[in-house]
Amino acid sequence: MNKEIVIKKIEAIASNINKPPEKYKKSKFYIREGKQFNIYDEYIDMFEDVLRDVHNHKNWSNIVSEKYIHNELIKIILSIYEKKSNVLNDFDALFSFIEDYSEQNIVYIPISGIVMEPEELSFGNKKLFKITEDNQEVYRKKIEAILLKTKHTDEEKNEFIDIIRNRISPFNVGSIYFRCSYVAEPTKAFENGIEEVNAILDIFRYAIAYLYQDDQRVYINISGINPPGKTVVPIFNQEGTRFNIQAFNSGQLFPLELNEKNLKAFKDIGVFTLCDILTKPERKRAEFERKLLKGIHWFACAQSYIEIENRFLNLITCLETLLTPKDGNPIGTAIAEGVAILVANDLEARKKIKKRVKQLYSVRSAVLHGGKSKILESDINDALNITRSLIMVLIDRLDKFVKYNDLLNFIEAKKLG
Repeated sequence: MNKEIVIKKIEAIASNINKPPEKYKKSKFYIREGKQFNIYDEYIDMFEDVLRDVHNHKNWSNIVSEKYIHNELIKIILSIYEKKSNVLNDFDALFSFIEDYSEQNIVYIPISGIVMEPEELSFGNKKLFKITEDNQEVYRKKIEAILLKTKHTDEEKNEFIDIIRNRISPFNVGSIYFRCSYVAEPTKAFENGIEEVNAILDIFRYAIAYLYQDDQRVYINISGINPPGKTVVPIFNQEGTRFNIQAFNSGQLFPLELNEKNLKAFKDIGVFTLCDILTKPERKRAEFERKLLKGIHWFACAQSYIEIENRFLNLITCLETLLTPKDGNPIGTAIAEGVAILVANDLEARKKIKKRVKQLYSVRSAVLHGGKSKILESDINDALNITRSLIMVLIDRLDKFVKYNDLLNFIEAKKLG
């Protein structure tokens, strides 16, 4: 980032606030602390350039969110526009704040669809814990102690406390939370927490496919995100003389139980191994590890959908992610051969798996290109079982493959005998 250029751009933007050209192609509206203003055309692009340059400077994107930088830049631009401050001083203050930032923020992310026997479990460097009668008051009183130190009136403080306890109501007994800690401003800490917890939930969804039958509908998510539920469909005959209601429950029938039996299965199928990979910064993860996690993400997406087409297509996308060749060979055939070599032990079994995967890939192509819209239940079941088996095999080989080419070379060597 060239500081002098950034400052000149900020000054140019401030100088052109609320100055629409006679003919402009685009405008953007901003509001800050109750004050409204517009910028136009090239100054919109200029602001986006400044935002990107500042956010990507050094490791700032690990410490502050894009939203935080956006708001601070708007504050600086508005202050210059109103001639209240010096751009260099304001920018230096922002620079120093980020460079010297050292405060650790702890993020508590609520999870739905899980019940657990232990009070606390570790997954990588994240803690999953449940709220009990003993610890509920500890967490709520932390919030109240902070509110009581604010400059609000006693009446306002009590109103805030009432809202926390009775309306927002965090930390209810029995609820499950992930606890994450980051040296980052609160919004960035929140973004980090959501991203990293979603990655762990992807791994849990892989485990759910191993532990539960599909019709048990075990759904887990960050609380409040797309919770499936009961659907009620009213039906009238054309004459309006008869009325009928059809209802189905697309929501959760069973929770994910983190008990002794399932935690043992977590260990057996590699859940804790995968969570350990997530503790590494992404740039330090091996290429094969990144590929495997991406494949598991698509597998997890398939478990999150109710619609059969979306589930099926995500499972095939998982296979493509894990086994797409780099040499231009037909993708369907290469994937089918790769799966067969990795998950089957004898020639006949490999022939059957290769044939079935090619059939599934043909179904996928027909669905995407409009040639076929019907996906059979057997297609979903076979795609699920094949994909799940492949993931388990690849987890077992994490210590043998570093680069993605290591996997592809292994498959090629097996083909050649």
